[in-house]
Amino acid sequence: EVTKDLNKYAQLSGVSISGDIGFARPATPVVSSQLRFGSVTSMPAVVTLSNPVQISNYLKFIKLIEDNSPLMQLAGISISQSQDSKTEIVSEPIIIEVLTR
Repeated sequence: EVTKDLNKYAQLSGVSISGDIGFARPATPVVSSQLRFGSVTSMPAVVTLSNPVQISNYLKFIKLIEDNSPLMQLAGISISQSQDSKTEIVSEPIIIEVLTR
């Protein structure tokens, strides 16, 4: 379901996911008072976008992920200015913390 959601967010925002979304094995259960339903498992997902990316589209994609909280939250991003355009960026793989029961 996470892969389906991320692909949907990419389509809605106008970015393209390059290759498969990578998942690490689940970490130890954590308790989050924000979630209010007890123990959850945290699993990082790595999403690589096709570069360069329009800044506005990138921000839409990030917002869609963040609005999906508490299921998915950004854990790491790194971007740099595109050499070819002031309206585009180059994105390193995005790390997303996926919370599951």
